[in-house]
Amino acid sequence: DTRSGTTWIGEMEKTTEGHSEVVQYLWLKHHTDSDVWDKVTDRDGPPHRCYRSYAHHLERICKRFRRLYDTDEHLQRANKAFQLCTQGKDSVHRYVKKLERLSTELYHLGAPPLEYMLKWKLYTGLVDKELRSKLDEYVSDPKVSYQCFRDKVLTKHRRMYQIAKMMDEDYITGSGYESGGRRRFRSFSQEKKGSRF
Repeated sequence: DTRSGTTWIGEMEKTTEGHSEVVQYLWLKHHTDSDVWDKVTDRDGPPHRCYRSYAHHLERICKRFRRLYDTDEHLQRANKAFQLCTQGKDSVHRYVKKLERLSTELYHLGAPPLEYMLKWKLYTGLVDKELRSKLDEYVSDPKVSYQCFRDKVLTKHRRMYQIAKMMDEDYITGSGYESGGRRRFRSFSQEKKGSRF
């Protein structure tokens, strides 16, 4: 796992939101590799029957996660992954999620990408040239935030896919054809003879 300690702690907090420190501690213990857990806890056993002790112990463990795994090496690796990130064979939706995960990782490591860089990276990493051409006016507009740009990308991709599906053409998304499933309309050429409709 190449994630930083802060990102791992953030995932735990998101998953266990609203739960006690005991649950958070047990989630970390259960979902962390045993070698990493031994290193982070320094082989300390868990506290016994005391919520306050769990809160203190969890705080100590989170600090150690950050100290051990929020390193320059992690920052360089996350930055390189961000720079090389493209859609490839992923769907547009998966590509957006991958890019945002890397951006969040860089944020937790103290080096968040600027908003225009994030927009530009999303734009240049798209496989479909036609989709990119429909986004030209938005990518360079400073008034369009990353969130608005991302929504435009997903909306235009979805619309292109739906139109292509209605026209019974194949629309390539990068991971192959997104065709399949049943048609939602009847083709008159395929109707049985003698049909009244």
